[in-house]
Amino acid sequence: MNDFFQFNNDKPTICFTRIRSSERYTKPLQSIADSMFHVCKAFMHNNPQYNYKFFGLSFSSGWPTKIYQDIADSDYIVIPSEAEFMFHIPDRVMSIVKKRSDEVLNGVREVIDGKTIIILQSDRADSVELYQDHVFPDNDVKIHSIDECDFKGGLHSLKYHFIKQRFLPGAKRYDFGYWGTSKKKKVGGDLSGDIRHMVLKELHQSELDTLFIGNFDGFKRDVKFTRKLQNIVPHLMDFKTTLCFNWPGFDEYLTSRYNEALACDIIPLVWKNYDINNQLVESDWQRCYSYEDIERKCLELRDESVRLEHLKRIKKKYKESTENIQYYEKEFETKMKGIIDA
Repeated sequence: MNDFFQFNNDKPTICFTRIRSSERYTKPLQSIADSMFHVCKAFMHNNPQYNYKFFGLSFSSGWPTKIYQDIADSDYIVIPSEAEFMFHIPDRVMSIVKKRSDEVLNGVREVIDGKTIIILQSDRADSVELYQDHVFPDNDVKIHSIDECDFKGGLHSLKYHFIKQRFLPGAKRYDFGYWGTSKKKKVGGDLSGDIRHMVLKELHQSELDTLFIGNFDGFKRDVKFTRKLQNIVPHLMDFKTTLCFNWPGFDEYLTSRYNEALACDIIPLVWKNYDINNQLVESDWQRCYSYEDIERKCLELRDESVRLEHLKRIKKKYKESTENIQYYEKEFETKMKGIIDA
């Protein structure tokens, strides 16, 4: 698809960009960022009035390239962003990975002045402020954000559809499972106030049957994390429950985990005031305020009839509160044009 459109000098040019990684996207579940990639791909198909370039991201069988001139020749730089904050926490990312990606970032900084940057935000910490203060602090750029939570039920409701299209629920072997990472520190290295690392450590040390996928503070993971969601989902199918957290101060927001969980028939328990406005949370039964709350509910759900009854109610609320794939494609197009045409 990278070669799908003919370049026309009279058209505005949009460059879809990955700085910290190189990704090739041809179908869903190839990446944890696939909801964002999907709506970008649909946008290109439906909007031939723009030129398209690509930096570190491919929508075809070809491997992505990183040619700085492609950014220099573009008017709008669209950055699907879900883990940039990690590169600004000391020792959070392997030194060799950080060094290589910082070299790419420095190259981008050399050619990005005068551009309009559109961040597709998929983590509270990957904010406009992060990009202004830490990613492009000395550049003359305009930065906008399209937030995953600007969509009904969250943009990552798309993952529910993608997983359902390819996978069937499996046997439930584990009382509790978690995939991702702890967020003990914030940008700069200070403590974030997020205590999920403490809660997860208690669960790991408990008598519950658990499985942990990712990187954690205070204990060793069971399975290495991979960006390919299609390789993680078979593990998720074995979980009865998981727990959804938010960064401190962002209680009203949703996260991708809730959608991924329900697609795998996992009951998403939530920590304290997560989704405080109950966009997706079905009842206060899902809310947990201590390790003891989590343990009690996990033990309760060992009764299969109880588990299925809770799952039925939670999924009913979810389906009433989210939309079909076409809604997210159209809503993204509207938001993109709102920035470009302003």
